Amino acid sequence: MGRALARAFIEEGHQVTVWNRTRAASEGLGASRIAESPADAFAASELTVICVLNNDVIDAFMDENAKRAARGKTVLNLNTSTPEDANKTARLFTEVGATYLDGTIPAFPDQIGKSGAGVIVAGPEQKWEQIRDVLGALGGATWYAGEKISAPAVIDMAMAISFFHTALGAFIESATYALREGVSIDSIKRAVPALIPVLEEQISVAIDAISKEDFSTDQATVDVHLGAVQMASKVMEKALPGRALLASIIANDLAKASSAGHGGNTMASIIKVL
Repeated sequence: MGRALARAFIEEGHQVTVWNRTRAASEGLGASRIAESPADAFAASELTVICVLNNDVIDAFMDENAKRAARGKTVLNLNTSTPEDANKTARLFTEVGATYLDGTIPAFPDQIGKSGAGVIVAGPEQKWEQIRDVLGALGGATWYAGEKISAPAVIDMAMAISFFHTALGAFIESATYALREGVSIDSIKRAVPALIPVLEEQISVAIDAISKEDFSTDQATVDVHLGAVQMASKVMEKALPGRALLASIIANDLAKASSAGHGGNTMASIIKVL
């Protein structure tokens, strides 16, 4: 990912200095120069973008020389990190006199720089306004999440990791069941495109219901969904024995919502019992 970010900045015509713990990883990008140390990298530019394995790596390379070099600079950290780690790293850079922004990258490396990709950034709004055009090199979907420094990490944990991986995992689980029941991979491939737009629409319906706290509906209700998911869980458990199905977890949530009086409401009312 670090190489993809650097390449995007370079292709946009920026003067880019790169540093990596393994020098070979910095070569072949066409960067203006390769820094000899983190301190050298901080000193080279007004804006430093960090993308390493995790925030522990930052703690390890932020020696006294790096701290001095970072003073007065703008630092954007794009590591995958927890909200607690984001706040901790923000304190580290603020204490040395740097302006700190935190971010996350809801994309794969080969998507960086494309219109549908980008980064989510939080931190001082004035500084965001100063660097937003530069960050546009990373993709057309780059946006600002406000001054709460941990917001991108929360979004990352909730949406880019939990939602994305659970959804993809549910597809793989469901495809496994279908294949074991003799359905061809070709049929699965044909069925999915019809469902993706419905899923996208229903996510929008859920967002609207949650924002308005209005869970009434004249479409499929919690009880309708509950019956369907219980049915699917029952038949899938026979084909996939010995594991907790993702569908079974949703069935339990739907049952709780129904018991709490939300049986006639939209599925988003699950949020009231979580």
